[in-house]
Amino acid sequence: MVRRQLGHLIGHFHRDVVGSKGADVHETFELCMIQGDAFPLGKNDHLSTIVKRTGSWQHLIKSNGKPIGIAQSAAPGPLENQWSVQNFFVTPISAKIARAVAKIDKVRSRNDIEVTLVTVPSKLVDFFLLRSPRETEVYLIVGRDKSKGLVEGRFYTEAKFLKMLSSSPNASGVGSTNSPIDLSASKRKEEVTGAE
Repeated sequence: MVRRQLGHLIGHFHRDVVGSKGADVHETFELCMIQGDAFPLGKNDHLSTIVKRTGSWQHLIKSNGKPIGIAQSAAPGPLENQWSVQNFFVTPISAKIARAVAKIDKVRSRNDIEVTLVTVPSKLVDFFLLRSPRETEVYLIVGRDKSKGLVEGRFYTEAKFLKMLSSSPNASGVGSTNSPIDLSASKRKEEVTGAE
């Protein structure tokens, strides 16, 4: 279902980025999220308490063996034939996801690891959550705040990652502000200034 819908979407809107052999779905992960209001974290918080399911799945899309983008899909109804592709993005993040998958397969090749893709929009961070009966670990795929020590392409223990993530500032323009701006007052001021 996802392949068929994706082929239709790419064929109509993204023919310029797809090679002669077309595109194919290579890896699929459940997509979860940590919302901005989960910070600051409490002393006893764990990833399992703040990571929430979105109901969507993310697919790594390749063309001629090269990662070209990501697609998101979900089932809006209980029937399998209602499953639908919601988005397709041509993005360099697909190459980072492909590298992450290859590294996890090589370094953490145990069969009992559950891998979930997690995004943190307020921090501009994406990571793989690796859970096994013995431990919970993080592999950072995308992290744009290197000043706080979050380095892409590294494994972190759950405790260290949570501490670093919590101390990382919110992305510019994301989150609450201390002094809300009255847009109507700002517009009135522009009108008065313009009238003069």
